Amino acid sequence: MDVFYTFQAEAPMTALLVAMAFLRLFAWAVMLLLDQVRTASKSPQLARYTTLKREAALMRAKLQHISAQDEFARYFKLDRQMNAKNAEADKLSIYLAYLPDSQYY
Repeated sequence: MDVFYTFQAEAPMTALLVAMAFLRLFAWAVMLLLDQVRTASKSPQLARYTTLKREAALMRAKLQHISAQDEFARYFKLDRQMNAKNAEADKLSIYLAYLPDSQYY
């Protein structure tokens, strides 16, 4: 019986430690996101790159809901726009790869 009561007494402590670990992980994720926002806001090229990638992803999502056979012109117009944004983002990614890290911060 002593083992059972000891386990019950330690259960709240274990739950507290798990909650603290979760909060620490959550705080780390928030700090990482804030760092990315700060980095993007200080580098106009990086901000443009993230914007292009986001717009291309939205266009890709729209393309999945359009039938290429039924709405040929609309589909391929959106496809060309998405490809142009991806090409521009690729050019920017090559440029960003050669920048020293100090220019981001």
